[in-house]
Amino acid sequence: TRDLGNDTLVVFVHGGSWTSGTHKDALFGGHAWLGRTLASGPDAVATAVVSYPKGSLWRSLLGNSDRTYIPKQVDSIVRTLMELQALTCARTTVMIGHSAGSHLAASLAMVNMPSNLYTFMGASGIYDPETMEHQPWPVGAVMKTLYLDPVFGGHYTDFFVPVKAAR
Repeated sequence: TRDLGNDTLVVFVHGGSWTSGTHKDALFGGHAWLGRTLASGPDAVATAVVSYPKGSLWRSLLGNSDRTYIPKQVDSIVRTLMELQALTCARTTVMIGHSAGSHLAASLAMVNMPSNLYTFMGASGIYDPETMEHQPWPVGAVMKTLYLDPVFGGHYTDFFVPVKAAR
């Protein structure tokens, strides 16, 4: 991130099924490319592409699911966001998320919304994880085994379901 004298901070949270990925992943130079693009040019804004602690697929497959990953992930993003806001003196924050990162950013926006969070934009987000589990076989079983159980442990609360929190 860099302070460009603009009062807006854009924070992008990458995807990765809550269990993988970093800010460097994706095609054409990764999500870091998005950050560099937003932070350059005549309309540049302070931009950060952030990462978060990952859940463990292998622990889940061995029956040791840890339901604390989502709170840890959201808390990590909140701490990073606060540090970035202090560094940039941003008065307005825009959160952007992709896939699992979109779910985490939406959870933050719906539950722990910082007072200066102006908007949230999500791309390909999982805003209601329960619906993934109940997809027809084999999709639902695969989603449950590979994506939901490693992080949610099969237990969903309103905090982790942005669609329900918005109602």
